[in-house]
Amino acid sequence: MLAILDGLLHLDLPYGLELVQATGLASGTVYPILARLETEGLVSSRWESEVPMDRPRRRFYEVTPDGLLFARSALSGGRPVARKPDIAPGVLGPPQPSAEPGR
Repeated sequence: MLAILDGLLHLDLPYGLELVQATGLASGTVYPILARLETEGLVSSRWESEVPMDRPRRRFYEVTPDGLLFARSALSGGRPVARKPDIAPGVLGPPQPSAEPGR
């Protein structure tokens, strides 16, 4: 998931196959993660408006404002800044130990 988030932040309005190529992950890995991120409201997508004659239409993805906070936090190794309640626990790995004594 981190590779996909990184690609979404560094590519200009990428389409699905572009993310597959940029991350080196299989399409069977990338597309379900994109669908999950979109369901969670962290990514939005839109279809190419023109239907090309020589290839299938492309679906472009971009990070939402909530997704930007989530991605920056995830990529920095921290805990999510704005965690949506429907994001599965453990998505970013185990919780970090508290910095407060006695906690």
